[in-house]
Amino acid sequence: RIDGPVAIAWDALLDPERLLDDALFDGLEIDLDSVNVNFITPFLGERAQALGLAGKVTVAMRLNGTVTSPDVPWAVLILDRIALPNWTPVRVKVRGALLGHALEIEEAWVADNQGELAHADASLVLPLDTLPDTTMGWLAAIADHPWRVGLHVRERRLDSWPRPASKRLPRGVVARLDLEVSGGPEGLSGSGDGMVRWEDVEPTPARSARIESAPTTAAPAALAPATPPVA
Repeated sequence: RIDGPVAIAWDALLDPERLLDDALFDGLEIDLDSVNVNFITPFLGERAQALGLAGKVTVAMRLNGTVTSPDVPWAVLILDRIALPNWTPVRVKVRGALLGHALEIEEAWVADNQGELAHADASLVLPLDTLPDTTMGWLAAIADHPWRVGLHVRERRLDSWPRPASKRLPRGVVARLDLEVSGGPEGLSGSGDGMVRWEDVEPTPARSARIESAPTTAAPAALAPATPPVA
């Protein structure tokens, strides 16, 4: 569902290449409900298709401004039972906003069929005027402005995490993590709290002592009653 006002100049209607660039959105609401990811991956290129991603996508958002300079007062993205081949399906929910270049992630939540794994929140400024070509370029550009990230990992046994993580993490280890990190041109700061403990992977079976007596054997004559003497 797409609902809301869109302003387009007459000359842009005659030039398809300018149509999206010149369109002005004023509260346009976009709602895509449970769209199969196989419908979306062809638009993302051959590499995305080769991943073999499965699941469904739900998107709800409000759009202001233009395609090249958008404002998103609110947006919700839900990835339902999303998984790569041989991975455990998970559910992901992201809720946030993009105002100017400022990205506010109010909630990013990940869970599997056993419950919540972790949730996070963040506030940072994206370099949308000139997009960096590399991951390090993105990180350096974001670090030029104040930013903050919070990460909270629920207490849980690591070997119960979704595949493939559960196959690579130590068995019997229970962990929890709460981390807050912030930074910017002035430097980096952070605080955190965590817990790690070890549980028995399998309960040790109780050992019972059992004494078995050897069978007693005797000749039949020894077991017969004694014959009284004859007077």
